[in-house]
Amino acid sequence: MAVVKLDRAGLERLRRYADITTDGELAARIGVDPATVSRILSGKCAPGTKFIAGVLTEFGSEAFGEVFVVVDSVDERVSATGSGG
Repeated sequence: MAVVKLDRAGLERLRRYADITTDGELAARIGVDPATVSRILSGKCAPGTKFIAGVLTEFGSEAFGEVFVVVDSVDERVSATGSGG
């Protein structure tokens, strides 16, 4: 099963381009709670559908490849445990 992860550098590039300087402003523009943005940016949780949809609505669907990475969850478990096989 695949999972979607945030590419923070890509999101930061889009934020600079759109002159979004605070996480609160980003949250307001994409329609999510500021705490959600904080948890996703800190890596405490994965971006959910509302976050992803908000980013794509705000920045355009072509931004998906710049802001998100789709990875195989099996690969994620291996890298999280540090055992490469």
